[in-house]
Amino acid sequence: MRYLTVIFLIVFLSNQKAICQVTLLPGTVTIHPVYSKQRVTQIDTIPIKVRLDTVFNASWNTLTFDIRRFNLPNNPVLINPVITITQDRWNRALNNGRILDTLLFLTTSNILDTLQGDEIGHLQITGKDDYMVIRLSDRDLYNPNKPFWIEVGSNFDFIDGLEPNNFFAGVFLHKRDIRPFQFRKKNHTKSHSSNLGIFAGVFESKAIATVDKIDLGVVQYYDKNSLVLKQGDSVGVFSDSATINNIQVVKNIGLFFSPQIRLTNGSANIDGLHVSASLWLELQWQRISYEVQYSNQIRVDTLYRPVAQLYQYSPKPKKEIDIRSHYFGIGLPVFFKENDANVFFNPVIGISNQPSGAILKNLREINDFERKWNLFYVFQFRLNEEKYGIAFTGEVRGLLQKNSPPFVSLALSKKFDLKRFIEFK
Repeated sequence: MRYLTVIFLIVFLSNQKAICQVTLLPGTVTIHPVYSKQRVTQIDTIPIKVRLDTVFNASWNTLTFDIRRFNLPNNPVLINPVITITQDRWNRALNNGRILDTLLFLTTSNILDTLQGDEIGHLQITGKDDYMVIRLSDRDLYNPNKPFWIEVGSNFDFIDGLEPNNFFAGVFLHKRDIRPFQFRKKNHTKSHSSNLGIFAGVFESKAIATVDKIDLGVVQYYDKNSLVLKQGDSVGVFSDSATINNIQVVKNIGLFFSPQIRLTNGSANIDGLHVSASLWLELQWQRISYEVQYSNQIRVDTLYRPVAQLYQYSPKPKKEIDIRSHYFGIGLPVFFKENDANVFFNPVIGISNQPSGAILKNLREINDFERKWNLFYVFQFRLNEEKYGIAFTGEVRGLLQKNSPPFVSLALSKKFDLKRFIEFK
């Protein structure tokens, strides 16, 4: 028994000496767990720095790490809690200011159901008091299991080659299978499955339509470069050939509400194809502007005109008008879900008092116009990646009339949980 006690003391003192030869440098790492069905793939990297206080010795080159003090039913798990440092790596660290850089890997897949806000824990070398702070936070995350979310991103201008051109933002609600909408089947029994849903939201966006395009036109104008050219009492006016685009731009704030009844069987929250019938009610506050854009300009000639006639060559001013448009329709939304990805198509047809194409084309020459109700169509799509909360959305909206080109909008955005976005600091 005496010999066993001596052996235990030797091993204990050796371990104590070993852990005294290294120090975990302080720091803070923030980890945002990802809401996903495929949680086993969630692995986060923690860079750490360890100070080596002595030369290499094979009796203390193995370090064991653990995580403590999280106030959670289940702590996150270190995938590689034990690190063995080779002699070559130890010596290289000694020559690098005695600092050893290494990585630990952490999985948080077992704590997502209990994480609320921020949780703080300590990463330590076993037997040491020094620690790093590990913060788990879901304050800026999007949880696909919640019906409310916020989107922030950018619209894209397809005319100029899909360049981001406008801030896009919205708050949305898509609650599926809220309660049963009862109806009788052929056998006169009632279906009590939850098939009533709501899609609603408010958003700010931008759409563009090309009203007229002249591939080879002549543009005559003056600018600061032409005005320095003089002949007697006349100054220079440039004459260029160019592609002329007459562009209608709509910046709008939209508010919509769409009750839906699922027509297919099975919960809309599970993987698969789901088809619904819907009503569509929407109000848009629209700022419609008309502007002329030139491209592919080539100098043809330089003219000289009296200063008193320069007003004829002034750039055409941009004109804007603010209106409200209403939309009432029916739709057949289609929702397809597969793991962390889903796609949503929403075709709608109905009536609207949106200005017609003829009115928009002559917007520069008129100050007032009569509002009429016309048939309209909308086709919307949403491609969502729920693991990281990324959404690519688009819309084509127009009137069922001749010479009434549609407005097209595209947006790429990041989705956030609404409550966490408000609380985020």
